Amino acid sequence: MSATAATLAGARVECFHCGEPVPDGLDLSVPIDGRSEPVCCIGCQAAAGWIAGSGLTDYYRLRQATADTPQPEIMALEVWDRPSLQAQYVHAADEAHHEVSLITDGIHCAACTWLIEKAMARERGLHRVEANPVSRRVWLSFDPGETRLSTLLKRLHHLGFKSRPLDAEAAEDQWQNERRAALKRLGVAGLGMMQAMMYAVALWMGAFEEMDTATRDFFRWVAFFVTTPVLLYSASPFYKGMVRELRAGRLGMDTPVSLALILAYTGSLYETIRGGPEVYFESVAMFVFFLAIGRFVEMSVRHRSIQSGEALAHRTPAVALRVSGQAPPETVAVAELETGDRVRVLPGEALPADGVLVDSQAWVDESMVTGESRPVHKRRGDELLAGSICRDRALDLEVTALGQSTVLAALGRMMDAAARERPRLARQAERMAAWFVARVLVFASVAALVWLYLDPSRVFPITLAVLVVCCPCALSLAVPTALAAAQRKLAGLGLLVVRADALEALSRADTVVLDKTGTLTENDISVVDVELPEKATLDRQQALSLAAALEAESTHPLARAFQPYRHDQTVAERLETVSGGGVMGEIRGRHWRLGKLDFVTEGRKASGPDDRVYLGCQGRVMAAFGIHAPLKFDAADAVAGLKALGLKVILLSGDSCQAVEDCARALGIEDYRGRMWPEEKLDRVRALQAEGHRVAMVGDGINDAPVLAGADVALALASGSGLAQSSADVIVAGNRLSGLPEIVGVARRTRRVIRQNFGWALSYNLSAVPFAAMGFITPWMAALGMSLSSLAVTLNATRLARKPAPDSAVDSPARSDSEVAGPVEEKAAS
Repeated sequence: MSATAATLAGARVECFHCGEPVPDGLDLSVPIDGRSEPVCCIGCQAAAGWIAGSGLTDYYRLRQATADTPQPEIMALEVWDRPSLQAQYVHAADEAHHEVSLITDGIHCAACTWLIEKAMARERGLHRVEANPVSRRVWLSFDPGETRLSTLLKRLHHLGFKSRPLDAEAAEDQWQNERRAALKRLGVAGLGMMQAMMYAVALWMGAFEEMDTATRDFFRWVAFFVTTPVLLYSASPFYKGMVRELRAGRLGMDTPVSLALILAYTGSLYETIRGGPEVYFESVAMFVFFLAIGRFVEMSVRHRSIQSGEALAHRTPAVALRVSGQAPPETVAVAELETGDRVRVLPGEALPADGVLVDSQAWVDESMVTGESRPVHKRRGDELLAGSICRDRALDLEVTALGQSTVLAALGRMMDAAARERPRLARQAERMAAWFVARVLVFASVAALVWLYLDPSRVFPITLAVLVVCCPCALSLAVPTALAAAQRKLAGLGLLVVRADALEALSRADTVVLDKTGTLTENDISVVDVELPEKATLDRQQALSLAAALEAESTHPLARAFQPYRHDQTVAERLETVSGGGVMGEIRGRHWRLGKLDFVTEGRKASGPDDRVYLGCQGRVMAAFGIHAPLKFDAADAVAGLKALGLKVILLSGDSCQAVEDCARALGIEDYRGRMWPEEKLDRVRALQAEGHRVAMVGDGINDAPVLAGADVALALASGSGLAQSSADVIVAGNRLSGLPEIVGVARRTRRVIRQNFGWALSYNLSAVPFAAMGFITPWMAALGMSLSSLAVTLNATRLARKPAPDSAVDSPARSDSEVAGPVEEKAAS
């Protein structure tokens, strides 16, 4: 029947795509699987026609809610192609890979994400698309040379999903809307439960005092009316979840919950109509209320965890003071700034961009970025990070990075990527819950048949109690709530977990391998001595200038020692870094090398102290430098803290054997080796793994990449631009060694909390189901017990966010004979 015919017949016609009423007299339709379906506008006709033409009509079968109406006026989306805006929201991984996170309206369920991923995958120039139904976000990786961001946004709009690049305000609005909706459902459930319980008490009292039938039926009907909004509105998320689980062929917690609610409600209505002995309206309302509380607490924990990462975006201001010559500072939007601009930041304000300090000195608070609680002293030329707070007095900086190119944005992307991953333990819990639900549904059916034979009057309440008590809510929440609370705690300490399974792996580690340079030593490295051979052709200053030119592009911590000696007149070309050896390049047509002695001499026989950095040309040593790299102030405490946790600490370094020995003795490390190439470090790590050890490797995240990749879990100490370059599982921002024992302690407590949650959830479910099947647990008791178990799991997980008591070696997987190092004196390793 056409829309016009239906209208003439007096029927209300809804748009097949968006569900809105079709205007009177409008006769638009689209063919879907051989049927002509009515639509309300040209936009819906185009969207539905494109879906059908692309072979994606399964979307209409899988969806749980109608799509939003596509908007025809979408030309304004081309504004997102402007470079000034893309600099704020789009990350350029390289020339052919740009990445953007979108906040998207209209995502209601897994079918919506399925449609987005299937439909967008056909777009030219789009490398990858990920849609998340929980956070309602879409992540795109595209080639700007083949497609434009506005083109991708238009395609999403045509599908009915209004999207725009994610910013802090939009994300906050989305979370607030979800919170308000959850509070509304919780409020309705609470009011309904109180009213239903009030009438239930009257019915219970009347049962003892022989209440007349008319009064009893009146209270039952009133309880029915106050419970109905609770069932239809407050419990609606559970029905949607059940439909999603059944369509996906994967059982979860929503299936038994929904079946129990529907069974209890319809059974009570049937008993009310026929005047049966018992009704369970109060159990339905109470069940929904406690479930809503559990969902609200879980949502709050999840929001706080995600917002701890999104809080980074709030730290950059919208406007800045741009300084040009002698003119007064000009207030401009941050989007108008360009690399090289000079910006003034007033005390108490956040830095709008990454840059270098122009003033002679300044104090900045980097706690949001690095977790360092104390203000950091900066000197002229030092790196400044967007989001840091200016302290004491105004400072001027020269902009080096803006928008998505800042370290702050890189940290946000890392946390976002970690949130998109699903840890192994979470997947395991979901499989366990599905297995448990399937078997309990069979068990409930068997129990119903048995009681139908023994006592038919008890079939309904016993089957209902079994369905309610078996709900694996606590089992499903055991892992995600604990991980969310742990990541929130760590983010506040400047410890960023960027791999989903990192905490599990770290909690099982029994050995920690430390690098020396850049990990245990300060970044304030200096040249303390220059030795020149007899008949030297270079003087001291020339040797330093050549070494500085060779280290100009190096990321190795030792390169900082030569930075003060750089000159514009001495420039190295064709620079190449040899891992574990040094750097080489051409200066004024001659080939120079800087690094270890055997590397500099190109294999020729030579002798000299191995604690020096050598400069050579064409196989001849031209100079030798003595380097001073003091230990970090918290290195000794960090090593002692790791050993107190029962971990074996090993020091592996490419530095000279003498320097490594001095460092190990100063820190109380018994197992150490120097002059190791990266391949040798990796072999040592693999040997430890072959012996059954689980190894955590700690390095600078850049120069130790092969060893970090080979360890069971990799931790990188990074600061400044290194935060964005590191590829470890965990990033310890701010170079704070004291964060190492903290994250190991949190990882172990997280594992312990997950074990407790699993143990409680399984013991409760496995022990309660038989009692419910034997008739010892009533439906209201089952509802209360199940809800309290979910709350217990969630509240137990929130303990991770509180300051814990010091961990001990009792919970350690390491050997018990590990000794705790006493305080050691900080010593410079030269």
